[in-house]
Amino acid sequence: MATSETANTFFVPGEAIDEALHWIDEEEIRIGDGLEEVGGRLRATVAGALRGDGRSVPLHIQAASRRRYTAAREDAVVGIVRERHADGFRVDVGGGELANLAALAFQGASKRNRPQLAIGSVVFARVVFAHRDMEPEISCVEEGSVKSWVTGEALYGELKGGQLIRVPLHFARALLHPTGTTRMTELGREVAFESVVGVNGWIWIRAESCQDTVRVAAALSAAVVPH
Repeated sequence: MATSETANTFFVPGEAIDEALHWIDEEEIRIGDGLEEVGGRLRATVAGALRGDGRSVPLHIQAASRRRYTAAREDAVVGIVRERHADGFRVDVGGGELANLAALAFQGASKRNRPQLAIGSVVFARVVFAHRDMEPEISCVEEGSVKSWVTGEALYGELKGGQLIRVPLHFARALLHPTGTTRMTELGREVAFESVVGVNGWIWIRAESCQDTVRVAAALSAAVVPH
């Protein structure tokens, strides 16, 4: 959530944001798009406004003109499997490079019992490694959880059926904000549906019928506010 201290703070690439963080416990800070740690200091990698509280919503630079996602550690993303290999998958998460997803990076997976994702499969995962000069790595393992991918109870994993839509990054983040959750709840009163919102701007939707799925997707697409 944007705070009064970050709402009007604009940074350019390479600029340190330390002075804007006096109100945050830096040991617990979470960072997202448009920020990286260089020499022990957080610096902007794109031009834009600083957003987030560093806790429930990672600090990030919100760039109005940028639509391409930049991976950041601990981001929850929705992606599409583009390649299959013996040791894993390569997944499109909307960035400049495909993300690597190891074959065993699923809750409770083993060499004999692991997901066999097809090209085109949709997955929900978290970013575990991100560097601007290297391909990102994602994982479907939730730390501390014992729920297995086999039961379908794991938080991360394959998203079966449904429809995938792409929205601007700022709109996806708005939906993840408590006020955005309220908007989704209100839509759910009209049509029952499941949804997963990735901070990378992709939203997976599944309703009881194809018609309702398309209806929800259309409603969300129509709700996008230019930024």
